[in-house]
Amino acid sequence: AGLAGLAYYASHWKKEIVVREVVIEGARVIPRSELVSELNGCVGRNLQDIDVSELRERLLGIPYLRKVSVSRELNGILRVRVVEREPIALTLFMGNRMVIDDEGLLLPETRGVTAFFPGLIRISGIAHASDYGRGVKKLTARDSTQIRDLIGALRLSEYAGLLINEIHLVAGGMTYCTAKGSPTRFILGSEGNFKEKLKKFEIFWQKVVSKKGLDHFDAVDLRFRDRV
Repeated sequence: AGLAGLAYYASHWKKEIVVREVVIEGARVIPRSELVSELNGCVGRNLQDIDVSELRERLLGIPYLRKVSVSRELNGILRVRVVEREPIALTLFMGNRMVIDDEGLLLPETRGVTAFFPGLIRISGIAHASDYGRGVKKLTARDSTQIRDLIGALRLSEYAGLLINEIHLVAGGMTYCTAKGSPTRFILGSEGNFKEKLKKFEIFWQKVVSKKGLDHFDAVDLRFRDRV
């Protein structure tokens, strides 16, 4: 009887708990105000009446969110944990300024993203993207892989990542990059060892460009092994 009574009072007590605070964790790029607006009306409601699955789906409608978890705590806190998408590049797609994330999704470019991720490289030449859902488009697997591999190699390079400011995707294995202040097209191709090609770019820049200047070459082909 004692245990039954305790269970009854515990159940009754839970029903009396109201949401007194919404705690948001993990948001860096997305303004807190945008998340709060989606959670409007939660504070003051009975904790047991909060549908965490519905809230999660609503928040996942925000393009920059990759994962969301919502939990109810007996102290009256509604805790929201988010994992944001990781921008890796910028592009112009169908006249709109967009961000490319590490899964190849096209997301709207915002001031918060460019402030939090300064120096994102620009990508041009993207022609196709398919509907991913929730109003978001996704690059083709080929373009997504190529961009991710190139940017990964740039991040590992000694100083190519500091010089190269744009990558141009071109069909037929003629993808090239350009460096700051130089009109020269450095042809990388669409596959292969990009780390090795960027190393050749650095050697060429150090031994040739630094001595002859930026305007002496229309194109430099980095695709061939052991030579430029």
